Amino acid sequence: CRISHLQYSSRDEYVQISNDGGAQDMTRWKIHSVQGDQWYTFPQGYVLAPGDSVRVHSGPDAIHSPPSDLRWSSAYIWNNSGDEARLIDDRGRIVDSWKY
Repeated sequence: CRISHLQYSSRDEYVQISNDGGAQDMTRWKIHSVQGDQWYTFPQGYVLAPGDSVRVHSGPDAIHSPPSDLRWSSAYIWNNSGDEARLIDDRGRIVDSWKY
């Protein structure tokens, strides 16, 4: 799995995670916003199918329409002047990051 997009300058921010491999159980996987030290943990039993993507939304207009769109928070998470998103697996390893 990898971070394939990060939309940080809108009322509906999102980080998109894409799965280029086999089915991935995302239980205990996390997304970390380095600026502000904010964390999102995927729901228990959430599986990202091969070739699929999920968007994790934040901000006042954040949508929630599982399984393709999950809401993190209605608060802004991503710092418009620069931040880093990290995708962390269930063992605490950084799998991917996106810095801007």
